[in-house]
Formats: sequence, C-alpha cells, structure tokens
Amino acid sequence: MNDQQINLFRSRQTDDWATPGWLYDRLDREFHFDFDPCPLDAGFDGLKIPWFGSVFANPPYSKVGEFLAKAREELSAGRAHTVVFLVFANTDTQWFHKYVYQQAELRFIRGRVKFVAPGKNNSAMRPSMLAIFRSPVPPPMDRTKDRNDNQVGIRPHALNDERIRRVENLCDTR
Repeated sequence: MNDQQINLFRSRQTDDWATPGWLYDRLDREFHFDFDPCPLDAGFDGLKIPWFGSVFANPPYSKVGEFLAKAREELSAGRAHTVVFLVFANTDTQWFHKYVYQQAELRFIRGRVKFVAPGKNNSAMRPSMLAIFRSPVPPPMDRTKDRNDNQVGIRPHALNDERIRRVENLCDTR
C-alpha cells in the first residue's frame, strides 16, 4: 500500500463509499432486502433504530463491530430474519472473531469491489466478503411491497437451510 492509500484508509472519507448498484441488485434478487441501516446519509443512524426483515448492510468500516453487535441484537429479538454484511475480509480483527467466525455464512468476493463515491469509482484496497446471518426463529408471513410502495401480495419469508452457496463470478470486473 502506498502513502496515498494509507492516508485514504485512515481518513473519514473511507466511510462514504457506496455499494456498486450491480452488486446490490444481484444480492437483492437473492435476499429480497427490506431495509438498509447504512445509507449514505450523514443524518441517519442505523444503530439507533430497530431493523426489520431482510437487511443489507455495507457499514462504515470505522463502525463494523458496532453494526455487527446491532445485527446480533436484531436477529435475537426476531425483528430481522436475515442480515447480509458487505465488509472487508479482515479475518485478523476482533470483530471477525467475536461476531463472524463460525457464526455466519461467509462468501469471499473474487477480485476487488469498485466502491462508488461522488465522481469516483475506486477499487477497494483490500478484498471484501459477505457475512450472512440468519435468525434461528422463522420469520412471520408479511405483506410485501414493490420499490414504489405498491402492495404486491403476501409471501412467507423462507429460511434457506443451505448454509453455503457457491456464487461463481460474484465480483465481475465491470
């Protein structure tokens, strides 16, 4: 890593990188997300409100441990039934061993994700992974809505018993 990359990593700028749309869309097709506690909105704090349903989180990397702890709380309470985290593949960190190792389904993403910021599209400095957590309590039936908040019917949220899926070419080099 060069000095510029190290300074960028240490700066607050690294917390403001969005998930590429194509990656989020691919995951949304599988998990049918209901909530994102980590939008790019400085006034929104996903740690202070309840989560629900199927959750996608690309947390600020300065607060990964806090968001993982919150996910555990929301899953235990039954408010969230699935939480999918996009995080750096830092297997040497405290948060990895406390919240992720042997507790989540892991999917390591091939290549480097190109995160998005206004006017920028940079590859991550490190590899990324998905850490997928599922509630041990089956979720209730719920009413679903489309992206425009139109009612589209009732569906059961089925838990997937297959804990590890092989996802070929999850991270394209687009």
